[in-house]
Formats: sequence, C-alpha cells, structure tokens
Amino acid sequence: TRRRVGLCFPPAAKSYATLAAMSRLTCDAFLFDAHLSLEDALNLARKLKLGAFLGATGDSASSLFEVHELPDEEKWSGAATVTILTSGSTGEPKAVRHSWDGLSRPVRKSSVSGQPRWFLPYRPHLYAGLQVALQCFADGGTLVLPDEQMDAGATAEFMAAAGVQFASATPSYWRRLLLFSKSESLRRIPLAQITVGGEVADQPLLDNLHRH
Repeated sequence: TRRRVGLCFPPAAKSYATLAAMSRLTCDAFLFDAHLSLEDALNLARKLKLGAFLGATGDSASSLFEVHELPDEEKWSGAATVTILTSGSTGEPKAVRHSWDGLSRPVRKSSVSGQPRWFLPYRPHLYAGLQVALQCFADGGTLVLPDEQMDAGATAEFMAAAGVQFASATPSYWRRLLLFSKSESLRRIPLAQITVGGEVADQPLLDNLHRH
C-alpha cells in the first residue's frame, strides 16, 4: 500500500481489476502503454521514480502481471491518484496526474435500462479510453474491447455480433469504418448513441453516420 506503481495497461479485464485494487490500496497508479517493450517501460518507470512496475506476462489476457521492484522511489502523493502518460508522439511521454474525483466528474449515470454495451476503440490507458470505461461501469454495462489488429470490415462485424449500443470514437475512426465496411454490417449494429470527439467533425460525416 501507499506506493508509486506503474501498470502495463492492455485492453483486458485484468487491467481494470488491477487498477481498482490499486485504488483501494491507495497506490499512486501510473498507466503505461501496453505496446512499450519491458526495457523501455522499466526505463520510464525509473525516470518517474516509481517503486514498482507491473508488467504483462505472455499473450493471455487472463494471465497475471509480473512485479518488477525498482529503487529510488519518490514520496507517495498522500492519496490514490492516476497518472496518465501522453502518447509521446512528439517525444517522451508527459505525465499528467488525476484524482479519481476528477476522472469521474464528467461521468453521468444514464437512465438506460438493462446492461448497455459500450464499444472502446480508444487506447485504454489514455484519458478518452478511461472516460468510456468509467461511463460504462457507472451504467453497469459491458465494455466491448476490439482486437487492435482488426480491419474496418472485421470491426463492423465484431460490433454487430457483440451487440454494441454505445460507441465513442474520433471522426477519423468513424470515416474509416464507414468507408471500408459493408453497409449491411453497419446496419446490423444496434447502436443507440454515437459520440464523436477528439477532432473536428464535419456535417457530411454526421449525415453519413445518421444514415447508417
């Protein structure tokens, strides 16, 4: 308890379960891109002065994390915090610390009955991915996680088969899905709500989404 711990965050149930456990233990959690090599992740964890890093083992989504203890741990914050590391597309990832109150503030319990099925196309360790997951969990829903290797056509088929009702994605993601998927596949997705964010969305895209 009361540690600064890095967590490899693949799109899997074990990631959310481990993050919840870390919160209960009042750890400061640092979410790492699952695509980072173990060597790069450990180097970054040392720069962040973490006390430990939980790395994924093997390819199984159900396998446990492997604990890597680290020296020179910086002082714990005094509360359970979540630090999100930016994508690092323009250099080394920047660390932005959030409280759980802050992360959950945009979440609103909806009046949707049953167990809504939310689609998660965002990277799960980044802010947008966490927001979708928190909204889904607040509604008692099921989070539908696509395989990152799926092409647009396979993604549409997957969404239809999984019964996705709520989906949030960037305009670029929606354009790719509309352009490279079969119309019949798109029509079989039982979508009740679509959210577009992260980029500017033009009216033709919105009209196209409405038609499908």
